[in-house]
Amino acid sequence: MACPHVKKQLQWSHSVLRDWEIVQPPQHHLAMSAPATLLIAVVFGLMGESRLGAGLVIQQACGLRPNELLQLKREDVTLPEQLQFSSPTISIISLGVKAGTKVKRPQVSLLCSLRHPVASLCLRLLVLSTPPGCLLLPSIVLLKFQRTLKEACERLRLPPFTPHSPRAGFASECMLAGMDFISIGEAGRWKADCSLRVYLDTIAVAAQQAALATQNWTEVIIDIKDNFLLTYPWWPGCPVSQSRPVMQKLQDVVRS
Repeated sequence: MACPHVKKQLQWSHSVLRDWEIVQPPQHHLAMSAPATLLIAVVFGLMGESRLGAGLVIQQACGLRPNELLQLKREDVTLPEQLQFSSPTISIISLGVKAGTKVKRPQVSLLCSLRHPVASLCLRLLVLSTPPGCLLLPSIVLLKFQRTLKEACERLRLPPFTPHSPRAGFASECMLAGMDFISIGEAGRWKADCSLRVYLDTIAVAAQQAALATQNWTEVIIDIKDNFLLTYPWWPGCPVSQSRPVMQKLQDVVRS
């Protein structure tokens, strides 16, 4: 202990914490579904934060913590063609001890292009456009992430998501897909079971998808997913067409 003289003198603290849990229930992060993530990502791009939008898609697909996403460097990502003993569809994201993880050991997250084609494309675009030794999302800190996300949600009239919402959506959608509790915990690298249970809010995902449908965003999201390269701009070589109806509708939202 840092203060040996108080060892075994803090038994009362456990009682205080237990009582605090009764009067202060854990706060649930609103789960961000994959469809909502795509919509918000494109709006990020229209707001001038296209790299952060791509990162948001990756975060939701992999269940990354916000700080893990913001501290990723080019060298932390291994694309399928760089691997000799792996599936040609798997990208590996290495997470160091001091890269936003909660455990004192390196961790990895796997991204399959068959399950998450858009997220895999975003990861590739970020890696190929990042100089060696640099962050994938330079000049983006957690506070800026929070503010940009809040502004996008307000413009789209979506629920008040937080930077932890993509990770919560990852866990909830895994449960809806039939994954068991242990597998979800391993895939998302949760340190404690109680922490994972806070994230598993499947009701929020279902309610959110219904809200998106009532706001007439469903057709927009389908168009974005089917025509991602045409919709998501601002990297050299991408065939951008901002005159498409989807882009015009979203541009009107951003300008409003």
